[in-house]
Amino acid sequence: MKPQFQHKLATSFMLWFENFLFKKSEAYSIQTGKFFHYVDDRTPALFETYGSSFKQMMYDSSLSNVYIPTGLYINNNFIEFNNSNKIFDFENGRFISDQYATGALITGSFTIKDINIYYTNDTEEKIVINVQEKINQSVANKHEFYSPIEQKLPAIYLSNETMKNVPFAFGGMNETVTKAKAVVLANSSYDLDCILSIFGDSYTENIPFCDLQSHPLNEMGNLKTGYYSYNDIKNKYLEKIFVKDVNTSKLTDRVKQNLLKDLYIGFIDFDLSSYRYRS
Repeated sequence: MKPQFQHKLATSFMLWFENFLFKKSEAYSIQTGKFFHYVDDRTPALFETYGSSFKQMMYDSSLSNVYIPTGLYINNNFIEFNNSNKIFDFENGRFISDQYATGALITGSFTIKDINIYYTNDTEEKIVINVQEKINQSVANKHEFYSPIEQKLPAIYLSNETMKNVPFAFGGMNETVTKAKAVVLANSSYDLDCILSIFGDSYTENIPFCDLQSHPLNEMGNLKTGYYSYNDIKNKYLEKIFVKDVNTSKLTDRVKQNLLKDLYIGFIDFDLSSYRYRS
């Protein structure tokens, strides 16, 4: 099927959300770690997979004090990445290669996100109800590595909920209002307040409306061109999505006690407005 408006909006919203959050919060840190070999049945047979004890890693060069690796140390020799046979998976914090034995020592430095970001079709109720399962996944492999199917907390889950077209001008132009949501699962009340405050102030922001090809990562989680800066997105795409309204809220302590006492849960509701002609 051909990409539709909602596909492009989801890509645009997620890229903006990540950049806006990390630019305002600087919620990331440079780490050094080891990569552990494991078997991933979904990886081509010629490749070996090495996972780290971290999950999502930073790849946006527009942010300050972010170290984006160009290679790793393999048996104490620095080897640069290559999109064809030396792949760094920023989305899952792992390294994939076709040249090194399973016993190779692989280490390196990188910048990790303090809070991971995922796109989901689940409702906020399902996300909150299933939070214990996600925590069990995080704890189980904390000492070694995370596989691609595991999701690590703390995390923010983004989704598009509804879309409505309202006539705006003669000639068939509509205002398309999309309701988007972020469910925040934070480690502390301080972190939750920080995230809710940042996006509470995002009212009247303009989001560059980009196509699917502008997403910087390929299917392996590696940078498509070896470089990405959100500033390039802002400069390239003149069409904008307007943040028409934002509302934030928290799950109360009374309700939270029945779920998990050590997790702080909040919600951000966006009304995203676009003026367009239906294709």
